Amino acid sequence: MKSNGQKDEDDDGGDNSLQAKSLDRALNNTVPKTLTPYEWEEWYSKHGVPDTHREHQAPFPFGWVVRWLKHRR
Repeated sequence: MKSNGQKDEDDDGGDNSLQAKSLDRALNNTVPKTLTPYEWEEWYSKHGVPDTHREHQAPFPFGWVVRWLKHRR
């Protein structure tokens, strides 16, 4: 939209306002990006902890060394 209130020709007409984005996040129930620690506790208690917020335990990279050392004893 131009500063004088006229639409640009290439404007797709989508609402890009903060209010529209906020409504979209609320309706789609997406995970928030920033909250205070207390807000996160409240959000987790209501919605649970999403998989993207869990620490994944990587396999121990030197497992073969531990097995080899145990075998040598």
